[in-house]
Amino acid sequence: MRIAIIYDWLTNKGGAERLLFSLLDVFPRADLFTMIYNPKIFPELKNRKIITSFLNHMPLAKCYWPVYAPLMPLAVESFDLRGYDVVISLSWSFSKGIITKPETIHISYLCTPTRFLWYPQIDQRAPKRGLTKRLIDYLKTWDKLAGERPDYYWAISKTAAGRIKDIYNRKSQIIYPAVDTGFFTPTNHSKEDYFLHVGRLIPYKRVDLAIAACQKLNLSLKIVGEGPEMGRLRRLAKKPNIQFLGRVNDQKLLQLYRRAKAVLFCSEEDFGLVPIEAMAAGTPVIAFEKGGAGEIVTSKTGILFSKQEAGSLVWTLKQFSKITFDQKDLISRAQDFSKLYFKKDIAKGLQNIIKLRAKGVMWT
Repeated sequence: MRIAIIYDWLTNKGGAERLLFSLLDVFPRADLFTMIYNPKIFPELKNRKIITSFLNHMPLAKCYWPVYAPLMPLAVESFDLRGYDVVISLSWSFSKGIITKPETIHISYLCTPTRFLWYPQIDQRAPKRGLTKRLIDYLKTWDKLAGERPDYYWAISKTAAGRIKDIYNRKSQIIYPAVDTGFFTPTNHSKEDYFLHVGRLIPYKRVDLAIAACQKLNLSLKIVGEGPEMGRLRRLAKKPNIQFLGRVNDQKLLQLYRRAKAVLFCSEEDFGLVPIEAMAAGTPVIAFEKGGAGEIVTSKTGILFSKQEAGSLVWTLKQFSKITFDQKDLISRAQDFSKLYFKKDIAKGLQNIIKLRAKGVMWT
């Protein structure tokens, strides 16, 4: 079959981009479409055929996508997908709105319904001045219509599946993302006296909670990641026990995972690869209980805090100090999200859809 994969934009690296790479590993000959592509950020894609939209040539597009949010419906609809047997739109915003021919199978592998439209209390990335209420209403109307276009949905978690049902009234099959458990492995070295936070420094990640709690308890915290919140977070970090490491390579990240006492995960995510990477490296997780972390972290692999408040995290950190975790349990749980299982789930999911298509079930 001739397969195309559509991704929203390739301008920075995070969990969704890791999922894209996993999908490209399953379909190494698929063509890749994306609205905006910054090759400097993704040198590993230099040998792959990538088709971009007209937005790729617009000023600032490669570094500040929200400026062009109003044009993204038009950009997505402009892709020519004739001749493909299967199109998979991996998306957390606009790419599910592609237009395909009736004979083409369109599967939307959805991270979430567009969060900055439907869940602004979670994700505040939409520009407050640039997107007026009238424009937000227009994008919501378009997004609802776009949600009807995929023939079938895959969801990255139960959390995402619930949101797909709530917003688009569509059923979805859950296919959890993969972690490279062959790379993220434990070590025999003893743990060092620090906690770790990994992720982009953007508001909904709630890195401020990790900083506040660790300062309250005088605990060492290492923060990996870059983003627009860097300046504000540095001002919050008034004590020397908070260390900003910026962006690190995978080898450095692995060492940080291995030696941390625990990884702090404070955001309400659709899924969350960081907790699994930590567990694969033999490190327990302290996470906010809502969203994907509530599906991933068990009593044998970490501890959850109930309120997205510094006080709740402080209490949980105190409880954590009383608990001992078995590295075998951490590794075993991480293996549930290995690349092998991911490939099997994708293959099985595609086979099921082809069978539904053969039975005349064109839409679910």
